[in-house]
Amino acid sequence: MAEARQATDVYYVQKRHLRTRHEGYITLTLSVPTLSTAAAQVGLFTHRLKYALLNRLWPASPLTLVTVMSGVTYMTVTAKGESWVRSGWLAEALWRVDTVVGRLNPLHARLSTEVRVGYLAATAAFVGMLGIVSVERLILRFLLSWQGWLFGTSPKWVTTIWGILVKMLTGSKNLTYAFHMSLPTLPVPNLKRTCERFLSSVHALYDEAEYAKMEELVRKFLANEGPRLQRYLWLKWLTSSNYVLDWWEQYVYLAGRSPIAINSNYYALDSKYRPTNNQLERAANTCHSFLRFKDLVESETLEPMTIRGLIPLCMSQYKRMFGTSRIPGRDMDELQHTPYSRYFVVCCKGLFYKLPCYHGATGTMLKPYSPKEILTQLEMIVKHASQAVKELPDPAKSSSNSPFGLRRGNRIQSFEDLVVMDQLRQQRGQGGLNHSASTTSFQNALHAGSGSNAASSTKQSRIGRNVAAFTAGPRSRWAEVRELYFSDGINRKSLDTIEKAAFVLHINDVQFDALSEKALFAFCKNPSNWYDKSINLNVYTDGYMAINCEHAWADAPAIAHLWEYSLLSELHMYENGTHAAAPAPATDKKTPRRKLMPPTLLKFAVDDELQIAIDQAHSFIEELAADVDLRVVEHLAYGKGLIKKKAKCSPDGFIQMALQATYFSLTNRLDLVYESSMTRLFRGGRTETTRSLSDSSAAFVHAFDAFRKGSSGDKTEVIKLLRAATTEHANQNKECMAGKGIDRHLFALYVVSRGLDVDSEFLKTALSIPWTLSSSQQPQEQTDLRKTLKPEIAKRFISPGGGFGPVAEAGYGISYMFASEDQFFFHISSKKSAEETSSDRFADELMRVLDEMSKLFD
Repeated sequence: MAEARQATDVYYVQKRHLRTRHEGYITLTLSVPTLSTAAAQVGLFTHRLKYALLNRLWPASPLTLVTVMSGVTYMTVTAKGESWVRSGWLAEALWRVDTVVGRLNPLHARLSTEVRVGYLAATAAFVGMLGIVSVERLILRFLLSWQGWLFGTSPKWVTTIWGILVKMLTGSKNLTYAFHMSLPTLPVPNLKRTCERFLSSVHALYDEAEYAKMEELVRKFLANEGPRLQRYLWLKWLTSSNYVLDWWEQYVYLAGRSPIAINSNYYALDSKYRPTNNQLERAANTCHSFLRFKDLVESETLEPMTIRGLIPLCMSQYKRMFGTSRIPGRDMDELQHTPYSRYFVVCCKGLFYKLPCYHGATGTMLKPYSPKEILTQLEMIVKHASQAVKELPDPAKSSSNSPFGLRRGNRIQSFEDLVVMDQLRQQRGQGGLNHSASTTSFQNALHAGSGSNAASSTKQSRIGRNVAAFTAGPRSRWAEVRELYFSDGINRKSLDTIEKAAFVLHINDVQFDALSEKALFAFCKNPSNWYDKSINLNVYTDGYMAINCEHAWADAPAIAHLWEYSLLSELHMYENGTHAAAPAPATDKKTPRRKLMPPTLLKFAVDDELQIAIDQAHSFIEELAADVDLRVVEHLAYGKGLIKKKAKCSPDGFIQMALQATYFSLTNRLDLVYESSMTRLFRGGRTETTRSLSDSSAAFVHAFDAFRKGSSGDKTEVIKLLRAATTEHANQNKECMAGKGIDRHLFALYVVSRGLDVDSEFLKTALSIPWTLSSSQQPQEQTDLRKTLKPEIAKRFISPGGGFGPVAEAGYGISYMFASEDQFFFHISSKKSAEETSSDRFADELMRVLDEMSKLFD
C-alpha cells in the first residue's frame, strides 16, 4: 500500500505572476511543466486536433479527402498547358494569389512550375472539399430544422422523402459529436405566443378575478418592456449557439447557494437482477464498464443518440461526464473538468484512496485495468482501511459536547445557517434554538469552540473522515472553508486528487431490504458522498449498487445511458467469462505480468478548528437528510402495454393525469405541474418544461374525482376527457421538443431584464409561482446491449430508475419509469417538515388512482 505524504509534507501551488517589490526589484514566477506533463499536454493537443479535423471533414472521411486531393493534383500536373485546369480563370486566379503570397517566402522563386501547380491544386482540392462538406452540413441543418415529422401534420410522402434525405446525409457509424455543427440552434419563440400559452397554462389555477389580474400583467408586459427584452434576446440568439444554455447553467444551478445534496443532485438504482451478490466483484465490474464508456466518449467513438435511428440528438453533455467537479464559490460555483483523468477515487470506511486505473503513464488512449485487476486493488484498499479504522479511537468515548454546548448527536451547522436550522426545527414543532450565531463571523465561531469543549485532535481527525460533508452543505460556507483550510499543503493536494478523479466509488458497510432505504442512502444519507463530483458510485455489502450525480453539468438521460450500458455490460461479462471473478485465462509463461500502480491513501491535515467545522457540516446534512421523506413504489397491476391497448392514449400523459388526480384527491386543489422535456434536437439543448396542468387536465381531474365519489356515473365522459387531456399533454411535449416551450423563454427574458435593470412585474410573478408537483419520466433502452442478451436474462433485467428531491418546500418530487410493458416504478419525495405532504400518503393514493383509472376501461 502506497501511503500519501504525512501532514507535515507541504504541497505548494505556485501561480505565474509578476510582482514589483518595494526595493525596486521585480519578482517573476514561472510554472514550467515536467517532461511527462509536457508530453501529456502535447498528446492531448494532438488528440483534440485530430478529432477537430475529423468532425470538420464530416460527412467526408480523411481517406476521401486524400483521394480527392491526390486525384486533383495528378490531373492538374499532368494536364496540358492550354487546358482549362491549367489556364482557366480559376487557375489564373490561384496563380496570381500564389505570386503575391509567395513574395513572403524567399524560397518561392526556386520552385519549379510543376511544384507550384501541384501544391496549388492540392490546396484548391482541400478548400473545395471543405466547401462541399460545409454545404452538406448546411443542407442537413436545414432538414433537421423541419419539425413536421414530430407533429405528424404533413403528408406521409413528404415525411418519407425528408427521412430519406436525412439518412443519406447522416450515414452510419458516426463520431460522437459529428452532428454537432449540423444541429439547428434553439429558436427564440414568438413573444406574444409565449404569453398566450402561459395564460392558458395557469387558467385552471385562478378564479376569474385572479386570472383577470394576470391577463392585465401580460397586457402591460407586451405593451411596454416585453418587446425590448425580446429584441435583446434576439441579439443573444444571433451571437450564440444556444441562447439559454449558459444562463441556465449559471443561474439555475451554479448560482444556487442552498445545499445541493437534496436540492440539486439526483440518484439512480440498480437492476432488480444481479449476476452476483459479491460487493467487490460488482464494484470492479462496474468501474471497468465506466472506464470503457469513458474511453468511448473521449475517443469520440460512442455512437450518437438518435430518435427512431434517424434524427440525431445533441451529445455535448457527455463531454463532462467524467472528471468533472463542482467547485464552490462565495457567490457562484464553477464546473472544473479534467479531461482524460487516469484514476478514480475509492471511499472505504470513511477513508479516501486514489486508485490508478490505466496501464501506462502518458497518452490519450491507454488501456484500462481489467475487472480482475481492479478487484485486486479494491481488496487491497478494503484490507488497509479495515486495519486503519481499528486503530481509530471510539467516537463514543471522545468528547460528547460541541463548541456550542450541544451534544454530539445534536450538532448543527453554524454561522448564518443556524437560522435555517432554527426554522427547520420550528416547522417540526421542536422549538427554536436559544443560541443564534447568524451574525457570527466564520473564524470567530470556530475559535469560540477551540477551548476545552472542542473536538479532540485524534488520529481520526488527522485522516479527515467526514470531510465530504462540506460538499453537502451551503455553498458559500463550503467556499469559505475551502479558502481557509484547503488552499495549500496536503489538504489542497488531497482535495485536487478527489476533484480531478474520473469518479468516486463508495464501498459501503450497509445494506437494505427496501428500495426506499437503498435510494435514501445513495441520495442523501451516505456521509461520504462527494456531492460535488459528477458521479458517485455506491456499492452496498450485498452487491446492490446506486449512483448519485451532480446536476449542473448534464441532465439525467446522459447518466441513464452510462448506467444502462454498465449494468448490461456486466451481464455480458458473466456470459463471456470476463468478469472480475472469472478464472484467469491460460497465458504464455514468457508473457510478463502487467504491473499495477498501488492505491494511495489521501490524508488531510485537520486541526481542532477544522474538525469542529467538519462535525458541524456532518450534523447539518444529517438534519437535512432526516427531513427527506422518500418512497420508492413498484406498480405491478399493469403497465404501458394496457394503457396503449385499452386506454388508447399516451402512457406518459396517462401517468401525468394520475399524478394530478392523486394530488387533487389529497389536497382538493390544483397546482402547477412540472414535467421535464428534452430539447436535444438543438445544439446545446438540455431541457424545457412541459406544463402538464391545463384546462383539459383540470376537467378530467374534476370529472374523475366526481366519478370516484359516485356523484357522476358517466364513465364514457370521463374517458373522453382523459383522452383529450393526454392528447393536449402530448402536443405540449412536442412543442417543447420543437423549441417552442414557455419557461426557458420567460427565464431568458428575466435574465435580460436583470441585466438591463428593467423591473418586470409580469416576469417576477410568472417565475415565482411554485412547482408543487415536479415530475420526470426516466429514459431507458438507450443501448442495444439488451437485445444481445439471452432472453431469460433480458426479461429479468428491470431497473427501477432513480429520483430527486422536491422543488417546492411543500411539494413533491416524482420520477417514474415504464420498466416494462407490465409495471411502473415511482420515486416520490417530499419534506417531513411540510405538514401538507407525505410521500407515503401520496404513494398509497396513487396506487388507488391507478387501479380505478384502469377500471374505466373494463
